[in-house]
Amino acid sequence: MQFDERSRTVLRDLRPFLKDAIGEALTGFYDQVRATPETRKFFQDERLIDSAKRRQETHWDALASAEYSDSYAQAVKQVGKTHARIGLEPRWYIGGYALVTDKLLKLIVSDRQSNLFKRAAASPEALGETLGVLVKAVLLDMDLAISTYLEELEDRRREAETARAELARQQVEALQALTVSLGEISGGNLTTRIDRELSADFAGLKNDFNVTAGKLQDIIGAVIASMQTIESGNHELAQASDDLARRTEQQAASLEETTAALAQITEGVKLTTRGVEQARSVATTATRDAAHTSEIVSKSKAAMEEIKKATAQIGQITDVIDEIAFQTNLLA
Repeated sequence: MQFDERSRTVLRDLRPFLKDAIGEALTGFYDQVRATPETRKFFQDERLIDSAKRRQETHWDALASAEYSDSYAQAVKQVGKTHARIGLEPRWYIGGYALVTDKLLKLIVSDRQSNLFKRAAASPEALGETLGVLVKAVLLDMDLAISTYLEELEDRRREAETARAELARQQVEALQALTVSLGEISGGNLTTRIDRELSADFAGLKNDFNVTAGKLQDIIGAVIASMQTIESGNHELAQASDDLARRTEQQAASLEETTAALAQITEGVKLTTRGVEQARSVATTATRDAAHTSEIVSKSKAAMEEIKKATAQIGQITDVIDEIAFQTNLLA
């Protein structure tokens, strides 16, 4: 940039003017910041704008001092890092410098014209040198801030790449451990666990797998125990079935004997039934005979009553005859 000692001297001579003019230039700049949504969002309230304005006034004074020491460089780099952190793209930073520089250049020209006849050295060449030195200082400041911004982004990109590479390595490590353990389980080894130390991002996966493997082992163990119980029960059931078969055979034999006895009993019952039927027939006949006999007795009783009545009448008749005979004898 050919920013030599002569340039520094010119900039230092301009410093008092810049200190007075920077306030007006920054006022116009922040008016544009408020009117632009992309930049307004970085300032929540007027307090932040006032604070930023004061810091910029201090920075422009340091720029005009033309010292460019390590402290100055660190201050500019901090600006670039801040822009990278909050996401302020360089185009907004450059645009802001364009507005402020444009105002300052106009103020310088206006001032030089108003004092043209008061300053013998105020020639066009001197004015051009002053403007050129200011533009060089602004571009130097912008270069340092933007370079820091880009370096910060590059550092973040490298960090992100390193983080992605590390994450990929951790993923491969976790996947390998998981694959080996799953292979052990598929082979029947339910006691396998992931013992390898994994990163914090995959500690949960390790813990979940080990817990799941433990539960699976418990479930399979319970199934095996149930199968053993079922097998034992089947053995006991087989023995019980054999015993039942033998008892069934014995019962069948007893049933045959019982059936034969029942057949004999049935035959006896049949005979008894026939005897009962015969006895019932005899009883029926006897009942009829008794009824007939009762009827005969009743009739005989009635006949005897009639005979008794007839006898009485005969006795009366006899008495009458005797009385007649007695009377007859008297008359004779």
